[in-house]
Amino acid sequence: MDFKLVVMVGALTVVACVTAPVPGSSVSEHNWTEVLSSQVQFDYACAPDLIRVVRTSGGLAPYNIDVDVCGSVRRYRYTGFGWLDVTSLYPPSALPAPLPPK
Repeated sequence: MDFKLVVMVGALTVVACVTAPVPGSSVSEHNWTEVLSSQVQFDYACAPDLIRVVRTSGGLAPYNIDVDVCGSVRRYRYTGFGWLDVTSLYPPSALPAPLPPK
């Protein structure tokens, strides 16, 4: 029983340290997106300041996130091991429009 309490407190502490993204903000502004930003930069050779949050789902620690990558919207899903570009699994009509340039 004590172990469950410790796990619950630890999980709440982690969630409390996570900040929800604001659409239009740079992915580099959020503590949970360092790995996502690195993955997107690797996948598309796009500068970090040109990778911006469009939409998220899943609460404070998003499960899916739509990002504007140098003017093109891509959908990434957190798999538990890292972020995976799953854009090709969705029809274009399911994705939001790119953000206007800064």
